[in-house]
Parts: sequence; structure tokens; C-alpha cells
Amino acid sequence: MKSLVLVSSKTGNTYKIARYVQKGFGCGCDLKRTTEKYDLSAYDTVLVGFWLDSGHVDNDSLSVLKSLYYKKVGIFGTLGGDPQSEAAAKVMQSAIAALKEGHRGNRLLGTFWVQGKISKQVLNLMYEKFPGLKEDPKHVERIAKAAVHPDAADRLKALLKAQYWQEKALKIKARG
Repeated sequence: MKSLVLVSSKTGNTYKIARYVQKGFGCGCDLKRTTEKYDLSAYDTVLVGFWLDSGHVDNDSLSVLKSLYYKKVGIFGTLGGDPQSEAAAKVMQSAIAALKEGHRGNRLLGTFWVQGKISKQVLNLMYEKFPGLKEDPKHVERIAKAAVHPDAADRLKALLKAQYWQEKALKIKARG
């Protein structure tokens, strides 16, 4: 069973988590960025990591999800907001919908989110658009909470989810 972690990462948060997904999935699991050359036909399992881009799956990852046929697929993402939020759930549902669009025979192994720090560039754009946001206590608290992620618990979560996905993928393969 040949496996690939394919990751899109703007700030490095998603790439950090992708390395733990690769480690958790075990031997024979390659790690590549969506910007590198890769041949999806060489893999039967693809684990796609994406970052939240203005409330959406980033375009590179969305293209990957829409290009997969007859693969076992895990999907994970990073975001500056609350991974348990309704907004995060909606974005993950859109990622799943992209994977399943057109009935291309893919098997979803599972999904997960982890929080990541928000880049200064993104924060500056937010503050240009919404100058009062800097003074909003809820926003300030959210930024402070995100600044320490991904943390050790996030890395462990990625490792354990990947181990679970590997077991699930092996069971699917055994069943044929």
C-alpha cells in the first residue's frame, strides 16, 4: 500500500501537522507539497492537508480533492479559529463534497482540524478592513489562543488520527 501526504501550507502550520500525519501513517508514506510534482496514480492512499483561506479550502487543495479517483483519502486542515466551530465544520463538509463530487469511487478515511497561528500578513489585512477589530476582546483572545498552535496536543492528534487511518485503509484493502 503506497501512501502520500499531500499538503498545501502558507504559513507552515499545515506542513508541521503533515509531518506528524506522515509519521503516524508509517512506512511507505511520502510527503509532498501541492506545489511539487507528484503522480497520484502511484498511490492508493492520499492524505490531503489544507489551510483555511478566507473561510474556504485553499485552491490548491480543492483542486487535489477534485482530481482524486478510487483512492482512500484522509483530509485534515489548520485554521486560526476554533476547530470545533460550525464554520469549521462547514468548510470541512465542502472539502468532503469536493472529494465525493461526481462519484469518483473515493473512500473517506476521516477528517480532522487543528488550530494554527494566524500570520501577521493576514492579521494586517483584517485590521485594514476592520480597524476596530484590534480592540475587540473576543478577537484578541482568539488571536492569543491561536498563537500557541499547533502545539504538542495538535501534533499528537495528527499522529493518532494517521495511525487510525492506516488501520482503516488496511482493513479496506483486506476486504478488497
